Amino acid sequence: MTQIIDSELIEACRRSPNVFANCVMGFAQGEIHKRMQKHLTMHDNCYCEYPRGHGKTSQLTMRCAWEIGNDPSVRIKYIQQSETEAKKTTGLIKSILESDLYKVVFPEIEPDMDTWRTSDFKVKTKKWQRDA
Repeated sequence: MTQIIDSELIEACRRSPNVFANCVMGFAQGEIHKRMQKHLTMHDNCYCEYPRGHGKTSQLTMRCAWEIGNDPSVRIKYIQQSETEAKKTTGLIKSILESDLYKVVFPEIEPDMDTWRTSDFKVKTKKWQRDA
């Protein structure tokens, strides 16, 4: 069952990855996560390193989904310790995009069914792109 959210909260989710995380993902953003998101917002090209168990994968899968919602033409390559792990994480991002709450916040995001696979995918965009 989809949670009902008002238009102000929807707009806040579109503007802030932290609000998006709390509302759509159900994450209680800790201070470390807020700092991580601020760092990602401030830098186009950056690196974040934290010990195991600090929510890096959760934060970045959420962030990728949020970025796609705000710019469907963004291209993201997810690299992890192995291709198997990267495929699992990419599948998680795809499942976020398929969720009911995501569709409420970003209703204009539609899958490109010709490329909607388990571990790679594209969303429909007005900009032409050769690859996912």
